Parts: sequence; C-alpha cells; structure tokens
Amino acid sequence: MRRVVAVLLVSMLAVSFSVVGESGVNESTSVEGTEIAYINHASLVQGGGVYDMYVTVNPGSNVTSVQWITQICINTGVCYPPEMNDMVPVDNDSYTATVDVNETASYINWKYILHSEDGSEASVPDTGFGWKVWSD
Repeated sequence: MRRVVAVLLVSMLAVSFSVVGESGVNESTSVEGTEIAYINHASLVQGGGVYDMYVTVNPGSNVTSVQWITQICINTGVCYPPEMNDMVPVDNDSYTATVDVNETASYINWKYILHSEDGSEASVPDTGFGWKVWSD
C-alpha cells in the first residue's frame, strides 16, 4: 500500500513540474469600442531582455496619457506584483514604453489605463489583464 501511495505521489509531482515549464498560448483582447486604434508588440518574451510596447490611440480622442500595467510571471509559477509604466508620447496619438524582463520569465500580462483631458480614466480591458505573451 505504501508503494502505491509513493508511486502516486511521485507521479503527481512529476506532472506538476512538467506543467510549470511548458509555454502556453498568447492571449489578446479586442480593443474595439475603446480609444485604442493600434497596438504593436513582439509575439515572444525574451527572458533577460526588454519588451517594447507601442500604442496608438484614435486620432482626435481626448486621451492625454497612457499607462501600461505589466505583470511578469517566472518559471516557478510565481507572478511579481503588477508594475505601472508611464508610456512616453511619440506624437499626438502614439505612445511607447519598454520593460525589463526577468531572466526566468515565463510570460508577461498587461493592460492599459487611458487618461483623458477631463481627468477621467478608462481601463482596457475593464477588469483583469487583457494580454499575455509567453517566453521562448
């Protein structure tokens, strides 16, 4: 009986550790109905490198600034607390930002906060993270 329990325990642990090391499927949220017109980013996160983000808002929108909220998760399944990154304006409608990526990163999650002239802000998506890109 002890051997059966031991074998089952070892099998369960082996499955758990193999899942942690696997990469997943990238995810993205539709920006339809938001002030975001276009998003450009790499389809792969490079551990130990940087990750660049470019966002273009609709021309004539009231968006005055964009914050990029990122969360990096590492190979052990641990996710660091979200970080707020102020995007730098490139022109009236485009913004860019870069984050450093941990050497052991598995993936990065993110969302945006759009700030408007009247002081209001909109989260894209409304709740949670809308995007996830996995490492190599």
